[in-house]
Amino acid sequence: MFQHSQLRPFWFPSLEEEMEMFEVGDDSFVSQYASKSRGERALNVTFTVLQLSLATAFLVAGVSKLVGVQIQVEIFEKIGVGQWFRYVTGGVEVLFALLVLIPRTALFASMMLVGTMSAAIVSHVLVIGGSPVPALVLLATSVAVAWYHGMYICTR
Repeated sequence: MFQHSQLRPFWFPSLEEEMEMFEVGDDSFVSQYASKSRGERALNVTFTVLQLSLATAFLVAGVSKLVGVQIQVEIFEKIGVGQWFRYVTGGVEVLFALLVLIPRTALFASMMLVGTMSAAIVSHVLVIGGSPVPALVLLATSVAVAWYHGMYICTR
């Protein structure tokens, strides 16, 4: 049976050597960064990409509502509340898309986007018709970003 050390190329450090390389020797930025586990860095990169994707999606959706793209006008006519609601919804989406990019406000903004997408799903199912899948995807992404900022970052 092969052992892990037999499968790695000779120029790769052993686990012990790798652990020794990343020991924290002082409080410098470099040593603190080096001490982070690869999994933690991968998690940070993953959620940064999710956060940027979420902000981009809501920014595009909000601007399309604010400028009055025809499909948006028709959707809000079906809702029957009035076009003022399209402007409010577009403004909310743009505002929270920008706030989700700021670390201090990302948790609050993502929670507000969870509420926005919950209302969008209800309106798709009960009033507008059509597939609520895009709203469900944005809801799941908003929940993930809220979890990351609320549960993961705040407890570190």
